[in-house]
Amino acid sequence: MLGRGRLVRAEVALLGPARAAVLLDPAPGRWPAHEEADRLALGVGACALAAGRTPDGRWEALRELLVEAARGLAAAGEDPLPGDLVRLDALGTPGALAVVPWDGRGGAVVAAELVRAAGGLVPRLGLSLIHI
Repeated sequence: MLGRGRLVRAEVALLGPARAAVLLDPAPGRWPAHEEADRLALGVGACALAAGRTPDGRWEALRELLVEAARGLAAAGEDPLPGDLVRLDALGTPGALAVVPWDGRGGAVVAAELVRAAGGLVPRLGLSLIHI
């Protein structure tokens, strides 16, 4: 359930080294009018926050993955996104990330939120939002 100020919440279930599922929970009445912008702000914001916490030795690999994901998103246009959008080899896992349908929380779950602030929309990702 969304709390005060939260516009959308995403839970990402990490189902193994190369599988993940995503559940999105928008505030009542928020979608479909703001869905596209909310998905982009939430995804890019969560990536930026994660990148800011990445150790120096892993930054280049993460940067390459983010660039690859951005290219795949741009190429997809109106088409559905492929489930194997990003290759994980640079992070030491062979193959691509498979995004699968949501089937419960599974292993670790990382939650991210998009909240309204004076300056606009703000993504949040923090230890209080991570569940194991």
